[in-house]
Amino acid sequence: MGDWEPDETVSHQSARAFYWMVPAQVEGEWTLNGLDSGPVKLSLRQSFQQIGGIATVQGVSQPLVGARLRGDELSFKMSLPDRQQASFTGRVSARTITGTINTPSANLSVEARRN
Repeated sequence: MGDWEPDETVSHQSARAFYWMVPAQVEGEWTLNGLDSGPVKLSLRQSFQQIGGIATVQGVSQPLVGARLRGDELSFKMSLPDRQQASFTGRVSARTITGTINTPSANLSVEARRN
């Protein structure tokens, strides 16, 4: 399907099947709330299910690590100001992303809203 890579490919003998899952639209600017360190600005870019972006926490910007989008399921890792690694998992619904941030010291419910 052109530039859109399949999410899965299955081969059996001489036949191949491809599976595409329609990804949620996440490209743009988001504000993530729920962390003690204050709001996180997320700048996400997207090409089909391939995503990446930048997280800005307390004025410090860093790239997201391991960003993944599968349908409406979003996950990534980022560094917090105290240098802890935080893992986010959540679901996208129109202008909101709800999920959980896991750090070595806490599990927090968070929500991001499209700016």
